[in-house]
This record gives sequence, C-alpha cells and structure tokens, in this order.
Amino acid sequence: MLGVAGGGHAAAHPFAPGYLELTRTKPGHWQARLRPPRIGVRSQLEPSWGPECRGAPRPAAPPTRRWSVTCTAPLTTIGMTGFTGRIDEVLVRVRTSTSAPGAEVYRLNAARPTAIRPRTPPDPGRWAAFARYFGMGFEHILLGYDHLAFIVLLVLLVPSARAMVVYLSLFTLAHSVTLSLAALGVLVLPSAPTEAVIALSIAFTAREVIRPEAGGAGRAAKLAFGFGLLHGLGLAGALTELGLPPQRQPEALIGFNLGVEGGQLACVVCLLGLGYLVGGVTDQRRRALRWGVAYAVGGAAAFWTTARVMETFYAT
Repeated sequence: MLGVAGGGHAAAHPFAPGYLELTRTKPGHWQARLRPPRIGVRSQLEPSWGPECRGAPRPAAPPTRRWSVTCTAPLTTIGMTGFTGRIDEVLVRVRTSTSAPGAEVYRLNAARPTAIRPRTPPDPGRWAAFARYFGMGFEHILLGYDHLAFIVLLVLLVPSARAMVVYLSLFTLAHSVTLSLAALGVLVLPSAPTEAVIALSIAFTAREVIRPEAGGAGRAAKLAFGFGLLHGLGLAGALTELGLPPQRQPEALIGFNLGVEGGQLACVVCLLGLGYLVGGVTDQRRRALRWGVAYAVGGAAAFWTTARVMETFYAT
C-alpha cells in the first residue's frame, strides 16, 4: 500500500487513460480540455479537429491543456497524434451543450487515432450500453486503489460475517445514491476537495481499526454509510469524465453501478480467501497482521490527503 502511495499522483478514482473533453458553448464554438494518460509518454499527444476547425491554446495548469475551438462547419472529425503504440489511450467525451448530462464517447489509440462523429449520435442499444458501462465500472474498482483500501479496512473492522454483509450493504447503498445523483447532475460538488475528504475518510477508518471508539456496531454502521456517501461522489467523478450516452443514460448508469459492485464483491472474495489462508495463525500474529495492514493503509491515506489538499489549493 505504501508503494502505491509513493506513485506520485494523489487522485485514485479517475481512470488511467487520458481524456479529451469537447463541450459546445454555442454553434460553431467549442471548449477543449486534454488531460494526458497517467502512464506512457504524455508530451507528444496533440489533438486535431479536422479542416473545418481551428484551435487556439488557452491557459491551463500542466499537464492539462486547453483550447478554444472555432468551426466553420459541424465538427465531424476528432483525431490524436503522438501515440507511442504501447499503452497510451485517450477517451474523447463530446458534449453538445454545457447543460447536457449525456455525452458521446470515443476511444483513440495508436490503432485508431481518429474518430468520425455521425451527424446523429448512434444508439448503442440497451444491452450494449449496459455491458460497456458494466465493464468500465468493474475496471474502475480494480484501478481505484483508494476505494479498494476502504473496502480492506471495512472488512478488517467487522467482527463477523453477518456484520460484514450489513456494513457492505450500507456502504453500497450509500455510494449508489450519491453516484446516481452526481452523475445525473442533481448533486454537484468540486472534485478536488471531495477527493481530499475521501482520502481523509480512509485514514479515519484505519484509526478505527487500530483503536475502535465506543459505540460498537452502531458506530461502524454509521461510518460505513456516511463514508459510502463520500465515495459515491468520487465514483461519480470518473463516470462524469466518461460521460453517459444520451439515448441510454439509465442503462449505462445501472451498468456502471453494478460493475462497481461486481468489482467490490470480487475484492471481498479475495480478502476472505486471504483470511482463510491465515486462519491457522495465532491470535497474536493475526492481530499484528491486522494492525500492520491498518497502519500501512492509514499511512498511504495520510499521504493522499496531504497531496490532494495541496492539489485543491493549487487548482484554486
């Protein structure tokens, strides 16, 4: 866990690929924002808009880049040059208005560096949208190490299998509510401070594992539900970057949510398997292992909190 903390980037909920977001502010005018991939060569990536459009650079905090794009005809071609051919990938999110919750989503990489926008966005189909976003939700949990860290601590905190079912259900219910509300634009909070508070919640939970406060099961249940609300906002940040297909928002939202739950369940099953393997050790060694994991995750969470608070002030 501490090795993860030293990875250099504090945000854990967003995906590893880069993002190019295009938002139409009025007919013929777009705002573009490129966040390069977190893995791979970043500096070589350069977007293109087709011959009908021209982009003018705007100020932005590195490594993010911004442009004002002016088009004399409908924007039909979106490209990216500079892929290394290894693991670089950019997700393109196109919003046709600043208030639209849905978006067109395209994947650009070395094998497919250009996307052609149809004049009418295609309907991906109910089950195709569900399956695609289910996979994205599952993948996100595997890459979102702060969410996994909280699940590890929650499993360490529970005294029994029955309590584990209750706490995980409360956590799931809570983050499903805020994920849905935030993804649909009903609940909107700034990303940077939200991610900082999420990291702080992990540090607080690590302390709870090491030195439980009075209150027992009731306090732990409130902790699981309250912090679940926070983690739902972090999950919504990743889904907002991906965008929801305009014609299939309910299917995509349900698919992403269930994908998150599937990844979370897979994590719990793995943890239970590890618990079975160490079931034969003495109580003293089991307690030492439990505390060691809690201290390691808590130390990583303290690092994430500090880094994200600094990012919050840098962003402002």
